[in-house]
Amino acid sequence: ASPHLETFSGCFEDDHGSALQRMPNLKHFRAERDRSGRDWAAHGAAVGQHERANTLQTFTTYDTHGFADAFLWYAGGAGSKSLPLRWLLLEHEDPAPLSAAALSTALPAAISIEVWSMHWSTRGAQTLFRDLRSLRKLVLSSVTCRPAPPAAFWSSLAD
Repeated sequence: ASPHLETFSGCFEDDHGSALQRMPNLKHFRAERDRSGRDWAAHGAAVGQHERANTLQTFTTYDTHGFADAFLWYAGGAGSKSLPLRWLLLEHEDPAPLSAAALSTALPAAISIEVWSMHWSTRGAQTLFRDLRSLRKLVLSSVTCRPAPPAAFWSSLAD
């Protein structure tokens, strides 16, 4: 990969995301399903643990069950760190999981969040992400929450 590359769409050959080492200027990342039978959660964890995870401005997934949850869990330090993402798009044909820890990630620069067909595990989740002070667009379509979140879960939308 070119060291000048700013946008990547697809998946890596290995679950360790080692190609990220050769993309120091990466700002926009899209993971999309393929027919390889890969372990998307392992792939998401590797990308989330990579130093480039904290420089991404755009993060998009399409039908990669487990990838977004693992990415947000690791990149967001299980809800203890903020990420500079400006655009977050999580799209699935069949409901994919998102954990309370992933939902606790702070996204202070997020302008747009779109979530399509996901199942949120809200047990222990305090809020829908944290620090959404820049948010201008929110799309939630076919999202289920178990258990039903308390009213305070939506408080981040008042930031």
